[in-house]
Amino acid sequence: MKTKLVRNTQLEYYAQYYEMNLIVEKMGGRIQRRGKQLADLFEAYVGAVYLELEPEQVNEWLEPLFLATCEEIANQSEYHGEWLSTPR
Repeated sequence: MKTKLVRNTQLEYYAQYYEMNLIVEKMGGRIQRRGKQLADLFEAYVGAVYLELEPEQVNEWLEPLFLATCEEIANQSEYHGEWLSTPR
């Protein structure tokens, strides 16, 4: 589950969800390797937010985002069997 949650394609999705690609372009920047750079941008943003806010505030922002992604992953048919067989 963790690897699917933090893979570059997922982090790229989060960056696009928050329109970070548009912000870069409006500032005159250009993204060369779209997926990796957007994923890195989202990771850097999360790190900066973590340094500026209290951990509880960061959790209030990230928890719903990650829980929704976890639910999507769990509902995927290819992953469902693995989800059920994982020891708790």
